[in-house]
Amino acid sequence: LDAYCKKWHEEFALHQNEIVDACAQLPDLHKYAANQEIGTKKYIEEISRQPWFHERVLDTYLWSLGSVSWNDK
Repeated sequence: LDAYCKKWHEEFALHQNEIVDACAQLPDLHKYAANQEIGTKKYIEEISRQPWFHERVLDTYLWSLGSVSWNDK
């Protein structure tokens, strides 16, 4: 687990700026929220600038990448 965590943090550090930049654009997409009463521009701004959100973006990317790789086998 220690090796995995170390590698995950290295990967996050490599892509952190890109993730933060992409997340900064999310509030502009508020009109596409499934529930616009909850997914307001202000709410999305607040959530998408949180460090834990940036980390989940990487998790989701890695999960998707792994799913594609697994399905290709």
